[in-house]
Amino acid sequence: MAKTLEQILYTPNLIGLIENPAGGVPDFLPPAFTKPGQRVDGDTAKWFEVTGNRQTARLVQYGSPSQRREVRGAASRTAKFMHTHEHIHLNATTLMQLQDYSNPQRQKLGMQTLANETKQARLYLDNLRLSAIYSILALGAVYFDGNGNLLPSSTGSVTTVDFSVPANNKNQWNGIIGASWATATTDIIADIKAVQRTALQGTGYPLAHAFYGENLLGYFMGNDDVKELLKTRNDLAAPS
Repeated sequence: MAKTLEQILYTPNLIGLIENPAGGVPDFLPPAFTKPGQRVDGDTAKWFEVTGNRQTARLVQYGSPSQRREVRGAASRTAKFMHTHEHIHLNATTLMQLQDYSNPQRQKLGMQTLANETKQARLYLDNLRLSAIYSILALGAVYFDGNGNLLPSSTGSVTTVDFSVPANNKNQWNGIIGASWATATTDIIADIKAVQRTALQGTGYPLAHAFYGENLLGYFMGNDDVKELLKTRNDLAAPS
């Protein structure tokens, strides 16, 4: 029985890529957390760190000679990057399509297949990057098992990337958050103000972002002080 050219070449028409279910780690991070930074060759970064201070310049009479000031030096810092290196396998049909220079339509099919599979492979890299950032924000470290798989906690960890977050900045912020926010009488507003004040005193920078879990809104809506605040602040009570 005679066969058509399409049956011999078996080049099905690709109409696009459909994810079912949709994949990818959701990106809820502000642009500052994921925007591309300075390109670094290799897996080691180096920078200079200068200790800030709040000392003032000294007063002198106008026209007097200047007084020598000792400027604090910059310390050199280095860090290793997390590194991943994976590859995908292309079947023989796709390779033959890509090399069929005499048939642009068939070559295009190979390019579509390659683009779709490359996109899927890239998704794993994006997932790692986002998940690592979330782990840093939640735990202060990133944990991997012996096969290089990202872990949700330190249990079973073989490789740990620790960002040396001070102990006083973890959990209850050294007692700043003492009572549970699930209790209606807890002064949540005072806790938030204390956290903001402590962060500014310790670093010199005001807090710019806050990340919270799914229970936080319920804590706010059930809190006595917050409910009173919402009665007078329509801008806060209005849905965003």
